[in-house]
Amino acid sequence: MPIVQLGATSLDQTEQTMDFIRGLLSESPAEKEYGLDIGKMTIQFKSGKPGSIKPRATASRTNEGNRPTFV
Repeated sequence: MPIVQLGATSLDQTEQTMDFIRGLLSESPAEKEYGLDIGKMTIQFKSGKPGSIKPRATASRTNEGNRPTFV
């Protein structure tokens, strides 16, 4: 269950890196083989299985959720 978090002071600051990741995955073998949904703010599996690449605001005290495997 890969949980990858991309952190910055604000969510706006994560946009450029998330766009880069989406560009790398778009029409790649990984997108098809793993069934990734890359069109949303959070990149996740189309099948609904657990795992994601998600932007996070590091300044927020309300960040909750699964324990990340890579940040």
